[in-house]
Amino acid sequence: MDRSLILLFLLALTASGFFKLFLTKKSLERDFETTETYFSNLKKYLSSQGKDNETYSWLIFKSNSMQRALGIYGIFNLYKPPGYVGQYRNYPIVVNLLPELKKAFQDHLFLNNLDNSYADILQETLIRYLGVLAESIDQKRLDMKNPFKLIREGVKLLFALPILVLEWVGILPERYGSKLIDSLLMRIISSTFTIIGLISAVIGIVTGWDSFINIIQPIIFEF
Repeated sequence: MDRSLILLFLLALTASGFFKLFLTKKSLERDFETTETYFSNLKKYLSSQGKDNETYSWLIFKSNSMQRALGIYGIFNLYKPPGYVGQYRNYPIVVNLLPELKKAFQDHLFLNNLDNSYADILQETLIRYLGVLAESIDQKRLDMKNPFKLIREGVKLLFALPILVLEWVGILPERYGSKLIDSLLMRIISSTFTIIGLISAVIGIVTGWDSFINIIQPIIFEF
């Protein structure tokens, strides 16, 4: 293969990887801003001691989307509500504890400061998720400066294109496509092809495949 074509292909993969990481970073930054806004409104509601009904309505209105965004970070594997005998499994925090927080504010004298307990859980959940997002954003910034990772993401995007097309035409559900693209198998495949591709590109650029074959043929025949 012509050296210029190899270089062009590597540049295309690098640019594709950079574009993919850039879009991912932007998406994470939007999630961070959304979560930060939700957290700010939660603090506003808490500072009103449950009297700011307008802010509470906004929190409830956005609670389902916030719960989905939190994913595993917004779910208790096991949760025992105060005063209850049993436990809940896979307990969504935001959609359940917001109404409980309001009730605790309304019955403050009788529920032994449950409002503080619910408030702490909700705030800690959001702060933890903000930390996860901040760490992910920083990692994407570092990845965008790493040529190997740029090429790997470009290869990954190349393999993901058929899945994205199937999602776009409605054949494959979006949640399954996203899981497949981000799966361990896809990371292994993309990393393997990246290594093979880089080795092949270096050989093609430095010596050319014909010269390389002429060099290794005597070595192979010796064995």
